[in-house]
This record gives sequence, structure tokens and C-alpha cells, in this order.
Amino acid sequence: REVNGSRRWISIAGLSFQPSEFVKYLVPAYFIHRFLQFKDGVLILKDFLRLLGVVAIPMFLILIEPNNGTVAVIAIAIVVLCLLTRISFKYWGVPLLAFVMIGSVSAYHLPYVTARLKVYLHPELDLKGKGHQPYQAKIAAGSGGFIGRGPGNSLQKMSYLPEAQNDYIAAIFAEEFGFLGILVLICLYLSLGLGGFTLALRAPDNAGLYYAGALVFLFTLQAFLNMGVVSGLLPSTGLNLPLFSQGGSSLMANLTGIGVLLSIREKDGKCRINC
Repeated sequence: REVNGSRRWISIAGLSFQPSEFVKYLVPAYFIHRFLQFKDGVLILKDFLRLLGVVAIPMFLILIEPNNGTVAVIAIAIVVLCLLTRISFKYWGVPLLAFVMIGSVSAYHLPYVTARLKVYLHPELDLKGKGHQPYQAKIAAGSGGFIGRGPGNSLQKMSYLPEAQNDYIAAIFAEEFGFLGILVLICLYLSLGLGGFTLALRAPDNAGLYYAGALVFLFTLQAFLNMGVVSGLLPSTGLNLPLFSQGGSSLMANLTGIGVLLSIREKDGKCRINC
């Protein structure tokens, strides 16, 4: 089903869901499962490329929806897993650095990329186009002041800020609850991250350590990216705010991730790696 130019949803009997929300958690799980099948966790280059080839299939399908933000999140999660599993840096780090450098230089010479960067830095240059949402989000967040307008008193959600219930919900929250409310929200995500990484360190086996670390990283990274976009720190990514934005698929996927995280039991209260 196409919405706003993207085909990210599958509709069945009047109900729709977004598969990519679940893929964000399935891809790291598959990566860890395959990695642990190798003896002593030692991969040769051929094995690593085969693993990446399988992982790249769902990422490519998500990319052509298009849904660049989700692909970026999955890719960063894979990089984090490469660090956690101590896969040789020359297998993934060197090609990644080369790709980033070549991609950055190539993108810099593309007119539409430079135009997007200008709008990101100065959204007022395109108030009727790409700059509308970021500009209205800044107005919403800024007008909240220190304590906000009060619950339900947001003005920007009255059709001034598109997708106010989804990608830009944090801007409306900032308008109604102010700086103090956003501070509390950030502290809640920090608490989720701290608790999750503590569980990861106390996981009974390497599988629990790797997957718990990946899950918590996905939660915290998406929260950072979403609030970074709302505050104008980052360009638009199309990612929602975990457990906060509207979206049934996202909520079910995130709650499933938390359920899996809580199912990873401690063993002997010992850390799996040097803290």
C-alpha cells in the first residue's frame, strides 16, 4: 500500500502492517545466529561475505520502498555487531570507510543532494516544500518554553505540523510540556538504555550478550535520531520515536524486542566482558 510516495505497508483484510519494523530486529538475530555457528567465532572473508549477502537481501527490499532511514539503522546495527563479535576490522571497516568517502564525494557533486543539505541547514529557504516540517517542528519545540503550554494545548498539531502524531510527536510533546518534559523523556530513554546494557553484560551466554546489546542499541539509536531530527540537529530520516509515535507495527515490534530483552536472564551476576 502506497502512502506519501512510499510502499512500506502490506494490507490484509483491511488491516495493514509494516514488515520493516520487524526486520530491524530479525536481521541482527539472524546475523548473530549464523556467526555463532562458526567454530570459535572465526570467520574467513568468504564466510563473512556470504553472511553479508544474505543480510543485504531484506535491506535492499526496504531500500527500494523507499525507506532509507530503516536501512541506515540496520546497517549501523550490523556495524555494532561486528564490533561486539570482534570480526576482523579489515573485513568490514576498511571497505566501509572507503564507501563512505567515495559516497560523500559523489553526493557532494549531485545538485539535489546539495539542495537537501541547504534546506537542512536553512529550512526557511523552502517553507512550502522540504523545509516545512523541520521549520514547524522548531516553532513547536521553541514555543513550549521551560514548562510548556500544558497538556492538549498544542497549536502546531492543528494541521500546522504534518505527521505530528508520528515522526514529529516529540515536537508536540515539547510544545505541551516544555524543556522539563523533554528532559524527562530523554531520561526515560537513557534509563532504558542503561538497564538494557546492564542486562546484556550479565547475559548467560554470548548469544544473549550480542542480541541484548543490539536490541538496546536499536532502541536508543532510533530515539536519538528522531529527537535529533525534531530539534534540527539531524536531517529528516523518516524514523518514528520508539514506544511513543503512532504506529501499531512499530509498537508491536518494539514491545516484542523488550520482551526478548527481559527474557535474557542473569547468570551468577557476572559480566560477560570486562566492564
